[in-house]
Amino acid sequence: MGGYERVVSHAKPNNFTPIQSGQKVQSVFKELSIEMLGLDPLKNFEGNIGIPLSKRLDTAKEWIELAMAAGTTVIQMPSPFLPLSTRGYGIIIPELQ
Repeated sequence: MGGYERVVSHAKPNNFTPIQSGQKVQSVFKELSIEMLGLDPLKNFEGNIGIPLSKRLDTAKEWIELAMAAGTTVIQMPSPFLPLSTRGYGIIIPELQ
């Protein structure tokens, strides 16, 4: 389970929204003088032809809001590796722009 999933799973039993959970993580890190470098990679975003771009953009927006609430400014975008992904630059580059 990555950082994103842990923040979201922390929210449910504590009756927090994911954003509130991210803010709690940031608060605890600040108390301990720990800096969060990255929440988790935004996996399978670009070139994923199995999910419409509009849905992926909605997911990315939520993910970025949560990352900011948790106190990180680093967004990792690993290479796509799903079978329904394309490696075509004509699709990947515009999606990342």
